[in-house]
Amino acid sequence: MRFSKRNLNSINKLLDAYPVIPLEPKDHKYLLVIGTLYDHQKQMHKNRTHQVDDRIVSIHQPYAQHRYDHYLVPGALSFIAFLFP
Repeated sequence: MRFSKRNLNSINKLLDAYPVIPLEPKDHKYLLVIGTLYDHQKQMHKNRTHQVDDRIVSIHQPYAQHRYDHYLVPGALSFIAFLFP
């Protein structure tokens, strides 16, 4: 986590030198998502837990959340697909 914090701080210092953010919108979005991921990791480390509310599971799809995926047993998805076609 120290390296991530150092790298994010370095990027933010470089960006502070510009009056306008010189990143493409997609890259700026990724930077914001990565900052949020760092905050989630920091919060989990501080609270000694393995979960965070509204966690991000993908940098490319930060809105997608899989909250109950670890409760599924093998074969459960095919059974659910059978029940609800």
